[in-house]
Amino acid sequence: MSKKIFLTVLFLSILSSVTFAKSKQIPLNAEWKYHAGDNHAWSSPDFNTSSWQSIKLPGVVNGDENKFFWLTTTVNVPLEFRNADELFLEFGGTTASYEIYAGGLIVGRHGTIEPKATLCRVENAIASVPGSAVKDGKLTITIRGKCNADVAVFEPFYFINKDRYITLKTYHPFLNSTVYYMMAAICFFLGLYFLLQILADRKDKSNLSFCITLITVAIYFYVMASPTILLPFIIQLGISRLCLLISICFLVLFLREFFKLKNKITMYVASGLMGIFTILYVISFKSLLFQDTVFTLSLIPIFSGIIYIYIILAKAKKAKKDYAGIMLIGISFGMLFGIHDIVYQIINVTPFAWLQGFAFFFIDLTMFVVVSIDTIHNKVKIGNLIASTTEQKERLDEIIKNAVELSKETIEVAQFLNDSVVRVANAADESVEKANEIGDFINLQNKSVENTSDAVANLVNSVENIKGEVQNETEVVETAVAETRNMVEGVNQVAAGIENAANFASSLGELTEKTSENVHKLVNIMDSIKESSTEIVNIAQVVSSFSQKTNMLAMNASIEAAHSGAAGAGFAVIAHEIKNLAASSAVQVDKINDIVSTIERNISEGLNFSINVNDALKTVSKEAKGTSEHVNESARSLEVQRLAGTRITSASAAMSESALRVKAETSQQYTYSQQVSANMMELADYSSKAASAVKDIMNRNKELSGQTSALQDLAKRAKEAAEKMNELINS
Repeated sequence: MSKKIFLTVLFLSILSSVTFAKSKQIPLNAEWKYHAGDNHAWSSPDFNTSSWQSIKLPGVVNGDENKFFWLTTTVNVPLEFRNADELFLEFGGTTASYEIYAGGLIVGRHGTIEPKATLCRVENAIASVPGSAVKDGKLTITIRGKCNADVAVFEPFYFINKDRYITLKTYHPFLNSTVYYMMAAICFFLGLYFLLQILADRKDKSNLSFCITLITVAIYFYVMASPTILLPFIIQLGISRLCLLISICFLVLFLREFFKLKNKITMYVASGLMGIFTILYVISFKSLLFQDTVFTLSLIPIFSGIIYIYIILAKAKKAKKDYAGIMLIGISFGMLFGIHDIVYQIINVTPFAWLQGFAFFFIDLTMFVVVSIDTIHNKVKIGNLIASTTEQKERLDEIIKNAVELSKETIEVAQFLNDSVVRVANAADESVEKANEIGDFINLQNKSVENTSDAVANLVNSVENIKGEVQNETEVVETAVAETRNMVEGVNQVAAGIENAANFASSLGELTEKTSENVHKLVNIMDSIKESSTEIVNIAQVVSSFSQKTNMLAMNASIEAAHSGAAGAGFAVIAHEIKNLAASSAVQVDKINDIVSTIERNISEGLNFSINVNDALKTVSKEAKGTSEHVNESARSLEVQRLAGTRITSASAAMSESALRVKAETSQQYTYSQQVSANMMELADYSSKAASAVKDIMNRNKELSGQTSALQDLAKRAKEAAEKMNELINS
């Protein structure tokens, strides 16, 4: 960096040496006469100015109440310029507008006095005096001036050679006026550019600071370059000088914001300085000399701000922050121009051109270049972002398109899901209703089973009673057979013991009556068993009917389970079990019918035999009653009795065999009754299991109904979400 600065200084020194090598300045040292007021006759070289006040220049001049004044002097022309056809003069910058007279003629101006005062404060006035105006090596110079402030401050005057005159005439207006106009215009339009940036993004404080920097320095450049006086000159000059301080303060703030540094203390210091000097400049609006003092004081914070900017950039460069190097180069060039003016002020020499404006311009221009580069980079990034955004937008459009289609499909799926859920809910409700019906039927079946169980229990008790009676009947029949045999033997021995016949007949009558009573009881029991068998048949028919209904309900449940799909799988298993139970019930009913039929046949046969025995016993009873009366006829009827005894023996044997068969059938009936009772208990257990299964189905159907409601709500929410997505996409 130091090498670059050294080369730059060397280049500027060589350029300055080449440009001004043939230029020459000789100070115009003379005693000046001063008079306040305005009179064009005072321009004559023969006018007597002995009464005028003597004054030294450079210095301060006052005007009259209208701020007019005149200055005149007669000066010895340097020897080298005396014989020239044309003599050239250079007047330094001043705050007064004035006209230059030589030999009574106007030879130069600094601004204008009439019709309106104008003044370019930094531009030196030059004059070309004809050689004829020189008399005896002396030249009378008269100045008519007007103060633009309370006083006019004059800088040194010079005799110059033609080369400097041409250089001043050619370059000086450009460097001290035109260039400042250009810099003012550039800074102003750049300030407007950043103002537009601020309007676009009001949160960007760095743009605001740089905008104020550019606009205030543009005001400073314009006031320096423009001869137009828009405000009272001292006020206009004070505002421009204050703008220079404000520009440097906001430039410092801009850099701290640009490099993301803590800015509060700096902002407080800058605000304090701007506030203090604003007050001082307002106070100085009545005194140009005081304002010059204030301006000199303001140069301290101005150049301190430039040095602080240099420090900020050096630290930023060390921290390897972007653009710090470029800014450092720009500020270095600006410092060179600033040093140029400082050196000339120290040696109290008026330079060819004051370059402080160039210093500030290069600093601001460097900042603008950096900001522009950063803006370009940001635009490139924005361009890339736009390209990426465009690509993303295209992808987003495609996604939105797919989302629209997906939304439509989602709506259709949601509608289908909703319809399916409604169908499932209806099926579940129907399943619940069917399960309730099955439960009702199972309750009826349980009641029928309970009734059947009671009937079968009664049947078992009855069969057990029959068994006991049959056992008694068997014993009676065996006794009857034995007695009959004895009776036959007695008949065979009737001839041997007729006396015992009466006793035997008497006891036979009693025994026959008793047997007749027992047989009558047997007949009644047989009738009761037959009626019980009929009741069993009726119960079996009820169970068969119930089995058919259960089978039909199982078929309907299987169909509904098939309609319910996976949700009805458990219900289908239960329906299958109910169907098997119904089939088992039907088989058991058939067995009961077979058993009851067999019992009825045996009972019918036993009843017939019992009737025959009863008839026979009645006959025996009648015969026995007449035995005592017909003892005497025993001989005659012996053969008949023997034959009757034979028949009785045969009938008794048959009755004994029938009783044995009744006993066997009764035992078998008892076994079947126990089996029927066991089957009914098993049927009751199956009914209980079926009721429990139906209860489980109802509970699961309730759970399925709850899940169906949740699915329906989910379908509704999915449909609403899809519709909202569709509305959002369409909007």
